[in-house]
This record gives sequence, C-alpha cells and structure tokens, in this order.
Amino acid sequence: MEFTSYNGDSRNRIVRLNEDGSIDNTFNVGTGFNGGVTSIAIQPDGKILVVGGFTSYQGNTANRIIRLNADGSIDATFNTGSGFNITAMTVVLQPDNKILVGGFFTDYNGNTRNRIIRLNSNGSIDNSFNIGSGFDALGVLSIALQADGKILAGGGFTSYNTHTPNRIVRLFNCPFNVSISPTNVNDGMVGLPYDPVSFSQTGLTGTITWSISSGTLPPGLTLNSSTGVLSGTPTIAGNYNFTIQASNGSCSVTANYSITILPAAPRVQVDNTVLDFGEVPLMQSSIREITIKNVGALPLQITAIPATKEVFKYGFIGFETIAPGQSRKFSLYFTPTEAQTYNDIYTIISNAIGTPSTISVTGKGVVVNSITNYQPICEVYPNPTQDYLKVRFKQSSEFEVSVADVNGKICLKEKSYTPEKILDLRKLGKGIYFLQIFTNNESQRVKFVKM
Repeated sequence: MEFTSYNGDSRNRIVRLNEDGSIDNTFNVGTGFNGGVTSIAIQPDGKILVVGGFTSYQGNTANRIIRLNADGSIDATFNTGSGFNITAMTVVLQPDNKILVGGFFTDYNGNTRNRIIRLNSNGSIDNSFNIGSGFDALGVLSIALQADGKILAGGGFTSYNTHTPNRIVRLFNCPFNVSISPTNVNDGMVGLPYDPVSFSQTGLTGTITWSISSGTLPPGLTLNSSTGVLSGTPTIAGNYNFTIQASNGSCSVTANYSITILPAAPRVQVDNTVLDFGEVPLMQSSIREITIKNVGALPLQITAIPATKEVFKYGFIGFETIAPGQSRKFSLYFTPTEAQTYNDIYTIISNAIGTPSTISVTGKGVVVNSITNYQPICEVYPNPTQDYLKVRFKQSSEFEVSVADVNGKICLKEKSYTPEKILDLRKLGKGIYFLQIFTNNESQRVKFVKM
C-alpha cells in the first residue's frame, strides 16, 4: 500500500492500530518505508515480516523484504543481504517458521530465484525448496498453505519449471513436523570404543539416507548412511560440532550436535556406591566387597580408598593396577569401637580423570551380648606374645589373616587353609596390634600385644 498518513498523522506505508481504531504509538516506525508494502505476516513471537516494493525503512537499506520487532525496530538477526531485485508481492509463514515469498523478483541476495523462494528463519535461502526455473515474468501474486503442507500459488504466470499451469498451481512441500532424535549424544574418549548412537527421524517416508551436511565428526567416528548409526573409536581429542541430515530424496531434515572427545585416560566405575555393614560387635570387623572397573582407555592405578573415620579401613597396600575394560574386587572393613551408628564416605584415590568416585557407608557398633547367638570364628593365643601367635579356627575353611598396627597399616597378610595357623611376628616391633580374620562374609578382630 502507498499511504503516507492515517487520520491526519504521518505514517509511511505501515501503521498499527488499537482495537478502537486509534494509532498504537508503541509501534514506532519512524520515517517508515520509502515504497509500497504489499504483504505482512506476523510470527508467533510477535515479529513482523514485511515485503513490497520499498528499498529502505527508517532510512536503512531494506530491499523489498524486512523483519521488524514488535516495537517497530529492525530485527538485525534477519539477514537478507541485498534482498530482492524486483517487487515481492506476498509472504507466508510456515508452521516450521520457514518463510515463503512470491512476486516479480528474479534474484535474492545475488542468487537466481524466479518469482518464488523459501527462506530459513534467519533470512538465508532454504535450498531444499527446489523450484528449478521457477515462474515466468507475469509473477506470483498470492500464496496459500494447505493443511497437508502443499503450497497453492496464484498469479499472472503461464509456466512453472517447464510445466504450463495457467495462473494457478499446487506445489509439493515437505512435511512440517519432521525431526531427528535423539536431541543429544554422549561425549567420548580417545582410544575407547564410542557407545553407538542410533539416529531416527519422524515425518519422512520412503528410503532414508543419512549424512553429515555440515561440520566434522570426531576422527575415528563414522555415520552409517543406511542405518543412521554413529559408531567407531575416537582418535583425536577435541570439541566437534556437526549437522546430521536425513533425506528421502525429495525432503530432508537436519539436527545440530556437539561431541567432546577427551584425551585417553583411565576412568573409574564402581558397582556399589552405598554400603551397609549392619550390626557389628565392638572391636570385631565386618567386611564388604566392591568391584571397581576401568572404563577408560589407559591402565587405572588405585592408590588408596581412605575413609575419614578410623573405624572404616580398606584392605591393600601400595597400589593396584586395572587394565582397560577389566575389574577388580576390593575389601572394605568396619571395626566399631563404640556402641553407636557410624556414617562415612570412602574416596577412591587413583590416576583417573575427573572428580574422585566415592562410596557412602554406614554401620552400627553393638556390644556382643546384644547379638543373638554370636560365636567367634577363632581363638588367638598367647596374648601378650613375643615371637609367634597361634590362631585356631572353629571350623575348616579358607581364611584370610592380616595384622595391622594402631595406624591401620597392614604389616602382615596371609591365607590359611587349615584349622590352625601360626604367625611369625619376629619382624614386628613391640607394641599394640590388631589381628583381622576374614572368611566369606564373617570376620573377627582381635587386639594383641607384642612384647
């Protein structure tokens, strides 16, 4: 339209009115357009698409198409470049926010497009909308969308892309409700097989071909063009952004993804991060086992599994090495000194990357008389002793016997397969020690003195 005023107020070719017909002054158009406006479309977010014969808005170059914010200011995120070379007559917003424009133009931002075009929401050309040679010089005056997504175009034309429709034609359009899932993918690690991702799409029919339309996959990973499965073993660490496309030959859908590939390193996986030792007699020990798996790509070294309270200990000296993909069992001990409930946290100290893994534990110390039918699993004598300590077991079984000092350091560790075991203590200094005996899930702790 070519008006330059409304009700005596200057308004160059665009105005917004209140419900009562008065001017809405919150919509500030300034000097407005220098040429006619032929069509307007309002987006769900309130932004306004405007096409016509104009070449400027508020003194800013805008060749026949522009998007305004709800207050009338220019939306700078809508980049049309040099715009249209000739008048645009109609604009329609699709449900997927893509933009159909028809008119007399033959060029958009330096690209040949004869009288019809579809733009992405940022103003770039949607190249999946293939019009071939487009419409003839008599142009497109009106566009309408059907419920099934097909496009009706009307105008003065008598040809479209080698066909001869007289002034009306219906064009095939891709479905609006197409998508790719999942929306996010896992990160990976150099040298560690990537957990495969199976992409799927909804909305497209027929045989689907998968591809990377932009960006780069992490080296070592590949996308199967037939199945849409992403798999492989990463070889180079870094951050990778890429776009996956699913296409049936006529229509396509894309989705953007990002994967971070970490450098090769060991990683800890614990089978049980919460343990309950139950009720344990005072100065006796209860044992629980955990399994630690190396889910990384380099050998994992476990150097300690300390807790903060002295009643909770772990059962190895030095360090333990676990190869990638392998597991090891570790023993954790609870030896209460008071009749109370204890809560603590073990921390797995290792060469693994990231925050150390932890294990929450609880146990209750009780006096022996409060436990029904409690029976010690061995007798220990003499106590005090000098060079040797004899352990007599109440039943035949495989026992693990260890001697720890008052700081919890393991000084001696042996296994016994007979009902009686004699421990050689000659290398130990004088002092107080604790003898710990374990079999299956039973345990006993005995304090003794070496003289």
